Amino acid sequence: MRSIGLLVLMAASLAATPAVAQVRFTGRTLLKRSTTMDGSPVAYPKTDSAEVTAMLMEIDPGGETGWHMHTAPTFVYVLEGSVEVEERPSGMKHTHTAGDGFLHALNTWHNGRNRGRTQTRILVVSTGERGRPVMVHEGQKRGLGWVSVAIYVVTVAITYLGAPLTRLLLVGP
Repeated sequence: MRSIGLLVLMAASLAATPAVAQVRFTGRTLLKRSTTMDGSPVAYPKTDSAEVTAMLMEIDPGGETGWHMHTAPTFVYVLEGSVEVEERPSGMKHTHTAGDGFLHALNTWHNGRNRGRTQTRILVVSTGERGRPVMVHEGQKRGLGWVSVAIYVVTVAITYLGAPLTRLLLVGP
């Protein structure tokens, strides 16, 4: 009789316990794009040494990032506050607020400013190459490798001289 009672107790406890724990999960796509915020197509580095860098940026009210460029595809998500991004030399300005995600253009000088009254917190994720910087500040121009310097010079030449004149200078008539 005792064994029957024990068997009933075990069966009751198994029936009361779910066979599979319920998974409670929600997901929301933050960004799905094939172009950057200036309309350029997304391009990943061709490398066998891929590396992902994630950074949390915090900009105090009235603060700014300083002029810099991203040398690798960079996803940005504003967690708190807002940031005004100005691109150079176009002068184009974009304002992004909490909940906004965007992709930075490659090798385009820009500066982020917090024009609000509260701190801005931003998640920045870059897909680059191991051993190469994914972000270069304006004052670091002299410390770049020759490939980065060449990209910088050609970008500046195209920007200020125009593509046809730059091609003439680099390739010849």
